[in-house]
Amino acid sequence: MQQSTPTAYVFEGFRLDLARRRLADPDGRVLPLPARAYDVLAHLVENRARVVSKDELMRAVWSRVVVEENNLNQAIYNIRRALGDSRETPRFIVTVAGRGYQFVAETRPERDAPAIGPAPTAEAPAAGEPAAPTPVTEEELPTAVAPAPLAASTPAPAPPAATRSRRWLLAAGVAAVAALAGSAYWLGRPRGTRGLPASIAVLPFKPLVVSAANEAVELGLTESMINRLSELSGIVVSPLSSVRRYSDPGVDPQEAGRTLRVAAVLDGHVQVENDRLRLTARLVDVNDGSSLWAGSFNENLDDFFRVQESLANQLVRALSLELSDAQRDRLARPDTTDAEAWQLYLNGRYHWDRKTEDGFLRSIEFYEAAARRDPSFALPHVGLADAYAVLGVFNLRPPGAVFPLARAAAERAIAIDAQLGEAHASLGHVATQFDRDWREGERLYRHALDLRPNHAQAVMWLANSHLMQGRIPEALAEARHAQLLEPMSLTFGANVGMVLSYAGRLDAALEQLAGLVEAAPESPVARHHLARLHIFRGEPLQAIRMLEGFHARAPGSLGNLGRAYALAGRADDARTQAAQLQALGTEGLGVGYDVALIRAALGEREPALAALEQSLTDHSQMVGFINVDPGFAGIRAEPRFRAVVGRLGLG
Repeated sequence: MQQSTPTAYVFEGFRLDLARRRLADPDGRVLPLPARAYDVLAHLVENRARVVSKDELMRAVWSRVVVEENNLNQAIYNIRRALGDSRETPRFIVTVAGRGYQFVAETRPERDAPAIGPAPTAEAPAAGEPAAPTPVTEEELPTAVAPAPLAASTPAPAPPAATRSRRWLLAAGVAAVAALAGSAYWLGRPRGTRGLPASIAVLPFKPLVVSAANEAVELGLTESMINRLSELSGIVVSPLSSVRRYSDPGVDPQEAGRTLRVAAVLDGHVQVENDRLRLTARLVDVNDGSSLWAGSFNENLDDFFRVQESLANQLVRALSLELSDAQRDRLARPDTTDAEAWQLYLNGRYHWDRKTEDGFLRSIEFYEAAARRDPSFALPHVGLADAYAVLGVFNLRPPGAVFPLARAAAERAIAIDAQLGEAHASLGHVATQFDRDWREGERLYRHALDLRPNHAQAVMWLANSHLMQGRIPEALAEARHAQLLEPMSLTFGANVGMVLSYAGRLDAALEQLAGLVEAAPESPVARHHLARLHIFRGEPLQAIRMLEGFHARAPGSLGNLGRAYALAGRADDARTQAAQLQALGTEGLGVGYDVALIRAALGEREPALAALEQSLTDHSQMVGFINVDPGFAGIRAEPRFRAVVGRLGLG
């Protein structure tokens, strides 16, 4: 006789009740688990005999919406937290690098098992009626939600406009909603309709010959095409951070386009060899897989920029875009006409994207070489400005040494091309972090966005400027907007978590940051933001576990371990940390603000105030957040504290 379907699973005393959608601990207590996390756990348990890919989990659990991978990472974190599991020493869920997850605990199915917990108050649906979907709370809203792409023969139904608008006004602002809605609308329109917004993804160019691969050139060409097309109105272009995962030669461009929610995908191959450029590309209609356009080039490397211009113009024609004369001029104007300078710049970008100290320093070498090769090439100067500035912000080099270099590079870029939005944003970053001229920094960020509205870095910096000046709703909206522009960027996702932390939305911040650390445990930015959040939540032991033995730096990282020691009652260790920071201060690093937070956590009012006064002159990089950091709650009313705030211009 065939066995009945299991109604529950038991593993190491835990009980997963499928009938009531509950997870109970060995003592029978129902554990709090968000609905999506429960669905992920159930799918893993039911398929425990094999590794389950991330794509399968996302299709199974979020079948009716399109989400980013961070939502799955957050669900896995919530499951491990409920079960007392960990990524490093897993008892239940093992992460299989590059493949997915597997549930590994010995499991016993139960059949006709009694339910745990009280019965749901809602009535069960009558026979033949569909079950009601699980409600999604604001905390469970995915990072990016849009109508899921349907089969080619099925028109995509529009989601309820009022609900969608309400949620995204809370999360990201009207501009991002319009961009996503425009992309989804064009997706369902007949090909050849003119005057409508288009959505496109430029997938990473692949090597024609694998043994001759050049990742810097391949990603550089991809980024260049994305940037060119992004400057045109009437077209929504997926950012580089979203498409980088599709660099494998075996990627199906049509499937990638469906996942990215775009109407068309540019898929191509490129190779540079013996001063020759070989490039093939085709524009694929995501709806039916047909080719909207295809072309190939075999030219001298010196003609690379003419090839880029030709490729961009042919794409515009294939997408039926109407361009103004100014847009055509911009599309035709290359950033440089020197192929070697361009390759040097691409190598700089490649190393910058590594987001390590060595990567930043190597990027400077290549940017400087590119600028020497072509003094009229503005982008290497923007790269230099950002690389020097981040060395200061990450406390990798003395701010007083690197920020003047960053300023000079940004000003040089503006002198070359006053319409380059990235350069104005970089100068605004210097004004904010080094000059502490909050209003000038904000002005420059806004001017940068006037020139390039979708420059996510400027949007993120503007979000932090709002936060420093106490404008919490605006900070959250801009931070969410930056993440929507670059949904796969760990940096922008972590920044949302940081803003939520300072805004006091600690549970939402935990959801945001935990998934990022689960996905990239060695990322210093996400790790330090999450450790600081544990400090805010009164969980110093968790912060200590995250930070002991972890030496990579990130913005605001210097004082985190000392604060956690102080709150955990390890006063001597906290004072040792403060003394070590003061020693770093003698090397030119800005440490006063971090020392003040450690002293405040120890309850040492006078030393905390003295360290804050020191931060006025030592270029402490996080001092702009003085009014929103809960670590100063005990001394905020002190006249000396208010005097520091006043001198910073944040009173």
